[in-house]
Amino acid sequence: MNKDLLRHASRAAMMICGLGTAMPALAQTAPAPAADTATGPEILVVAQKRKERAQDIPGTIVAISAETLARAHVTQAGDIVSLVPNLHSSNTTGDSTPLFSLRGISMSDYSLNQDGPIATYYNEVYKGNPALLGLGFFDVDHLEVLSGPQGTLYGKNTTGGAVNLIDRAPTFDTNGYATVGFGNYNAFTGSAAFNTALSPTLALRVAVTGDVADGWFKDVTPGQPAFDSKRDWGARVSLLYKPNSQFSALLRLEQTFQDPYNYGIYAQPGPGGEGASVYAPGSPLIYARPASLGNWQTQSYNDGRRRNLTQSASLTMNYDFDNGLALTSITSYDYGDLVIPEHTSGAPNDSIAIWYYDTARQFTQDLRLTTKWSRPWNFILGAYYNREMVWNANRFQLFTDLPPVSDASCAANAYSADCIVQNQFNQLKHSYALYFDGNWRLGNVVLRAGLRYNWDDGRQYNFNSIVYGPTGDPLYNNIPGTGTSNLGATAAQSFSTSRLTGKLGIDYIVDRNVHFYGTWSTGYRGNSFNAQAFFLPQEFNQALPETISAFEAGEKGQFFNRHLTVNLAGFYYRYHDQQFISVDPTTAAQTLVNLDRSHIYGAESQIALWINDKLSLHSNLGWLSAKVDQGVVDGLNVSGNQLINAPHFSIDGGIDWTVAEGNFGAISLHPLLSHVSSQFFDIHNKAFLTQNGYELFDGHIDWVSPDKQWTLTVWGKNIANRFYFTSRYDLETGSAFNFIYNHIGAPRTFGFTLSRKF
Repeated sequence: MNKDLLRHASRAAMMICGLGTAMPALAQTAPAPAADTATGPEILVVAQKRKERAQDIPGTIVAISAETLARAHVTQAGDIVSLVPNLHSSNTTGDSTPLFSLRGISMSDYSLNQDGPIATYYNEVYKGNPALLGLGFFDVDHLEVLSGPQGTLYGKNTTGGAVNLIDRAPTFDTNGYATVGFGNYNAFTGSAAFNTALSPTLALRVAVTGDVADGWFKDVTPGQPAFDSKRDWGARVSLLYKPNSQFSALLRLEQTFQDPYNYGIYAQPGPGGEGASVYAPGSPLIYARPASLGNWQTQSYNDGRRRNLTQSASLTMNYDFDNGLALTSITSYDYGDLVIPEHTSGAPNDSIAIWYYDTARQFTQDLRLTTKWSRPWNFILGAYYNREMVWNANRFQLFTDLPPVSDASCAANAYSADCIVQNQFNQLKHSYALYFDGNWRLGNVVLRAGLRYNWDDGRQYNFNSIVYGPTGDPLYNNIPGTGTSNLGATAAQSFSTSRLTGKLGIDYIVDRNVHFYGTWSTGYRGNSFNAQAFFLPQEFNQALPETISAFEAGEKGQFFNRHLTVNLAGFYYRYHDQQFISVDPTTAAQTLVNLDRSHIYGAESQIALWINDKLSLHSNLGWLSAKVDQGVVDGLNVSGNQLINAPHFSIDGGIDWTVAEGNFGAISLHPLLSHVSSQFFDIHNKAFLTQNGYELFDGHIDWVSPDKQWTLTVWGKNIANRFYFTSRYDLETGSAFNFIYNHIGAPRTFGFTLSRKF
């Protein structure tokens, strides 16, 4: 047997045995700790645009309760990866805008104008652009993660799946809570919500949050603040109007703001030191990382605070007709402004620094008709519209400390050193869709079918890439390539396309607690414009849509009066035209290309054992094989290589154990151990750009008062202080920069929160 397989299997066995056959109370259909016990209420999800048990959905869905998120101190999207099998993230644009990889489906281009293949939804509203994501994780009802293409009910940009965050809605009673927390790195968190009825037909809910902390990536350069701090704020007002049992209207207004010191870069200089081929021999600007620096220490400049302002409004209206039909309308408007100042060199020089600017506006309208019949067949029929307007700019500062630091020096260096190169453009995209999803029950067999027709168009315009001298004067127009003759010239490109996606499925229902399913489904990710075009006119290009065909079969079952939950799934994907950034080896042009085809197959299990009110065990296991069948990137054949961000194994396991209960209340323990096997961050599978397998140990201890109104949680994340990379890029091979660019995971963090319900 393969030695790696043996090693990973033994690790998995040790974790499961060591945790008492641990299995996930917070995943899929499994009951979440404390509030969501096997004999208590289950999480109702809207993954299929209907309220239903997650266990009844014929596909892989992970549902995580608000209580689980809060007590595990999940405060941002990237924190959920240890709770979902085969889900991983690369935080190349910051922790609040992670680039998800799900079952090997990911993206390689981190540009802020791109919409990833794992779509993010807030309250069923699509948030494609990173500037629109904001905080999100406050006053949450639950989180849903859907694996596999969601091309029918969700549409484009869901080739890998979708993440749907559902906030708490107003109710017609008076309640609320307040939470405060403290932690290391001088962390302070606070959140509160208040709910009341303003009248018999109108209810109000107000929620606020704040989170501040010093940075954990310490900058030893004198006078420089630490990287990766927190300074986040958010507020949401929700109004529910319900004049009768048939009609309801829910209005949500939200604003969030973040301005922490940005993430830091962990630089690993190559032979001779960073920038050795550009700076003069012996120059103090050539950087070699001292061996005395700790893992979470850097010598760099902090270029300022990351800034992200979001504003959103959504109106969800439902009307139930007397004949069992329901009409739903979801209208939304979003605005986001994101600025990311990145000192890319990770060193006390200015060999490279990048500022990313992104402003997005979005309007969406979803209108659907849903049947709620007791007949053997039911359906959903809908129409969808999305309009996304983006302004994007990227500013490269290249060796701007190279003596003599002048405009003349920039020109003498062929506009590539002592220079600032900035591209900017506008981008407008429209999406229109009609969709149908239906099912027909014939005895114990259910036949399912769905179809979605999409029309998409887009335009990138006012594009140019200008070279500025270190004084800020424009010197040269790289794109569209007019040089000094016309510094104001711009370029434009567009696309118009349509796609038909859908699914076919069959289920066999043994009883309410056990069923088997098989599904074939398709999905696609839309055209992408290249935002990494800086130096050559041929870089101004776009990638065609990527598509996927997916087969999945599985079992979902609850046994022994729902004490044991066992959900199993196997899947096989044919992946075509995945979008990649590629550098031409002869011209150095950096363009977007489509990788011809790949295949992915794997298996997952989510198991939960609820023993009694005091003890439950849970585990997720994911196995994955993701390889390129045919394709060329950077002029090199990558056929047979593994896809990026696709480790072979991922496993987590935990226990929820009430160790003491009495007049003082209840004390419970919630340890969670996760393991991820080695993975490549580069499609060429370069050994020096890998992350070896690693484990993370998280957990929390809870005290709940006898009246259930007070909760004290002591929590810890990465308790073993494991050092690991979340992304790596080669700026060493054939590059004047001569270093490996890395993002790293957070060190040990811990603290406590105190919450009061009323």
